[in-house]
Amino acid sequence: MKANSLTQLNRDHCWRIYSHLEEMTTKLAEYAGIGSEELERYFVPLCQEDEWPGELLGVTEKPRQLENEEAVMWQFARSLQNDGRMSRAVGLHGRRDSDHERRFKEMGLLDVHNVCATYGDGRSPDKVNELVSRLCPILSKQDNDYLRRYAKGLIQAANYLKADGLDEINWAITIKPEDSDDIPAEVNKVANSIRRKVHGLGIALSRDFLKECGCIWTAKPDVHLVAALKQINDIATEANVGENFDPEHRVRAANRFCEVVYSLAMGARSKAGDQARRITPYRIDKMIWLICTGNFYLEGKSEERESRKDGVHDYRDILVRYLNKADTT
Repeated sequence: MKANSLTQLNRDHCWRIYSHLEEMTTKLAEYAGIGSEELERYFVPLCQEDEWPGELLGVTEKPRQLENEEAVMWQFARSLQNDGRMSRAVGLHGRRDSDHERRFKEMGLLDVHNVCATYGDGRSPDKVNELVSRLCPILSKQDNDYLRRYAKGLIQAANYLKADGLDEINWAITIKPEDSDDIPAEVNKVANSIRRKVHGLGIALSRDFLKECGCIWTAKPDVHLVAALKQINDIATEANVGENFDPEHRVRAANRFCEVVYSLAMGARSKAGDQARRITPYRIDKMIWLICTGNFYLEGKSEERESRKDGVHDYRDILVRYLNKADTT
């Protein structure tokens, strides 16, 4: 019998669902030629990887407070490009120390105070266009509406950080279950604050930004996770809708979606024994994304769902069949 809500699933069910995700991710990684140690690198947030020694890979309840505003600005730069089709116009890829990051730094675009002093608060079209003219040569793209949106987002991100935004981000990064009875609400509050203040980081991308900064207690309600998890919780299905729903409805749905992923992680933790600290919403988010895309981007290997060795063509179908067999009482 299929459950309508994760709150109706007991801890055993959460553990079985999590184990199912872990098994599928491992199988797909093996098919792509990726070993267990290499796979664990995918479960370390982008802004945290330089600080975590190898023995901590996969034990992701070790996020550190971010003190380097340049690293946070670079994460804003990467997250902002994921708005719609903007990545085709911007094209930033890779992790830290990329050529693009170096050039952004040389141009002063990762210096919060320089960006604010040079380009203002993002409300001046002239200042936005000035930044676009500087971005075009390094991105090898022509001036277009995507780059204007991107430039405005960068400027507003710098202003957000200048106005104590880093403190808000660090709260979401370093909070632990023992600090709050409702971590999803705390993180959703920060995500929605970023959404209101930084142009281009909407309902999904504000959470994606936070999780890649090191907030392991949230997930991105993108098309893959929503499609998979709606089989578990129908409330989550509207977290990634378009203009058919008013913005506040979508915010509530996204908030609920993140509660669902958190509940799944905490339920699985309670049955995981020594492996409990490995299980976080961040890890669940990344496993579902890897399963649905087959894109092991760190190795440059991408396997289509149709090509999987174990014959799994559609993860959602497998999950539905699994849940339909489950006794939810």
